[in-house]
Amino acid sequence: ARDRVRFDDSRVGLDLTLEFADPHHPALVSAQEAHFGDGGNTADCVYFHAVIDGRSSYRLRGTRGEAPLMEIGIYDGKIGLDPVSKRIDAVTEAGLVVGAHGEVDVRIGPGLADNAGPNVLHSDATTRYLFIRQYAHDWRSTTPASLSLELLDPATATPPPLTLAVVEDALDRSARFVHDAAVAWAAVVDNTRREPANVLTPVPDGIDMTVPTGH
Repeated sequence: ARDRVRFDDSRVGLDLTLEFADPHHPALVSAQEAHFGDGGNTADCVYFHAVIDGRSSYRLRGTRGEAPLMEIGIYDGKIGLDPVSKRIDAVTEAGLVVGAHGEVDVRIGPGLADNAGPNVLHSDATTRYLFIRQYAHDWRSTTPASLSLELLDPATATPPPLTLAVVEDALDRSARFVHDAAVAWAAVVDNTRREPANVLTPVPDGIDMTVPTGH
């Protein structure tokens, strides 16, 4: 079982450090499936994530889907992968403006004015991770969101060539992610066991765990 967990985590680690790691050629991909995850898997959630650069501007668009609860958040890292993973900005279904036909259009970037319109997430130079959460009790009868992520700033026509040094660094970071994610989630379990039974404890502000804001 432990080997399966290591394999599951290594898949996520390689996605974020190698396969889809270029923020100037972004890819919004699944963060959890039956055969992979990061240790925090739950059957109630559908997760998407992407590596981004908070100094650049992005457009997230598509259809909202039917999940009763949803949150789009940007962070200065991901738990287990980066030294920090605090939330920079987020919007939940309560604040997300959805079109008449279920369409959503979210802008992410630095220097966006507060009156720039709905569905704006303000990034800064530390922002490096986009995480989308959707919650439903029965996904067999619930349509998830269908979204794509587009870089609005000019980018090179093609990603830079893959080198041995890049692969070696990605493998090293992915291996450390397998270890560090396991340590982080074990700490969550240990802390939960110390709490009184059937008591919901509010998440402290500023906690460094890639936590949601509304759910």
